[in-house]
Amino acid sequence: MNYIYVIPGTYSPPTKMHNWLIEKAAEMFPRETIHIVCSINPEKKPWFAPEECKIMWEESFDLPSNVKVTTLGEMLTVDFDYSKVIMIRGVRNSKESFEEEADVMLLNAEKYGITNFIHIVGNEKYAHISSSKVRELAAELRLEELSEYVPPLVISRLLEKVLEIKNLFLVIGKSGSGKSTYLKMLVNENSQNVHINTDEFNKKLRPLLEERFPNQNLVQIAIEKEEEFLEIIRIPWINLLKKALQNLPKDSNAYVEIPYGLQDTKRFWNYLGGKVIYIGPKENEERIIEKRNKKRGTEYLLPLAQTIPGWNGTMELANKYNLRLMQINTGGNLKNLKTY
Repeated sequence: MNYIYVIPGTYSPPTKMHNWLIEKAAEMFPRETIHIVCSINPEKKPWFAPEECKIMWEESFDLPSNVKVTTLGEMLTVDFDYSKVIMIRGVRNSKESFEEEADVMLLNAEKYGITNFIHIVGNEKYAHISSSKVRELAAELRLEELSEYVPPLVISRLLEKVLEIKNLFLVIGKSGSGKSTYLKMLVNENSQNVHINTDEFNKKLRPLLEERFPNQNLVQIAIEKEEEFLEIIRIPWINLLKKALQNLPKDSNAYVEIPYGLQDTKRFWNYLGGKVIYIGPKENEERIIEKRNKKRGTEYLLPLAQTIPGWNGTMELANKYNLRLMQINTGGNLKNLKTY
């Protein structure tokens, strides 16, 4: 008999614990196709439909080659044979979890005739992770914690759901790249586009830094004493970001401008999700950036701009962390920029 290996769940959303289970099952049965089946549990109140959960699996995780994602509706064709199903289930290492699983097995046997089960005890490293906990963190905008539970593009969908907005973009690029010019155009063209300029946060928090580093060059401090610099402003900065997000209009497209958002020491995709827009010249970037900063009298920002990943570095990070990346080329005359 050709068995059908399935790992069903609501996956609302899929988490790092779920992904560990999938990888373990794929490793145990390398010659079989493992089916992730996104379904609906009538006893739960999922945030996402099965079709949305399927997309999150496919766009957010590097799934093993023998894993296929589907929905229950797609799998249950007219000739589907429940007797061929081997259901793989993850269980926590506790008496309560095994007792609950006994009920699940009995229900599936009585309702569908499924009698073949494989149980994988979860990795203790991920024992604290659950979809309900992730939804709780997102609802409370506990941005600092979400990346422990889910990858960036899942964070994007969670925050868009909580904030009731269409899109949440992290906008990055060096000083003088044309970010503000481009974002101003977007806002002027459509009232649903909202620009959150985090430079305003920095201005509000400047007194904290000046108190700690009186009469010193804060740009140099940000480079040479970055860890101490961040420790001073991290919590109030994040609080300002949360407040700005909470004030977003419903159904808006939010563009959060953080020039250094993809610096390895900051990693703002862990806070705002994986939809990233890189704004900057496509060619001769360093030369153009230097010229623009000199022209507008902001040469003092050039050392900081050099610490921000360029386009090539940004692409590497996007591939490494499964970020959805878009580039806006601002190498020509900024007055002739087009929006998309």
